[in-house]
Amino acid sequence: MSVSELVLASGSPRRFELLQLLDRPFNVVHPNVPEQRLPAETADDYVRRLALSKARAGAAMVTPNSTVLGRGGASCLRNRAVNSIH
Repeated sequence: MSVSELVLASGSPRRFELLQLLDRPFNVVHPNVPEQRLPAETADDYVRRLALSKARAGAAMVTPNSTVLGRGGASCLRNRAVNSIH
């Protein structure tokens, strides 16, 4: 069984650092996804949409068999979207 290419779809230095702990090669792409909440969008929906959008944008930049890790720059805390520290 072959291992697919691992791709980090984020410019976050912390996420880069965490993936290095896997001791497995990976590539990094920087998808251009606006991190802006839509009107009437719940915090949960915003965080999910942002992560999915980054992963999809990253997947469009690499080979089809790649495993893409995408995460937006926001998290949800008590139904409020908060920006993550990069």
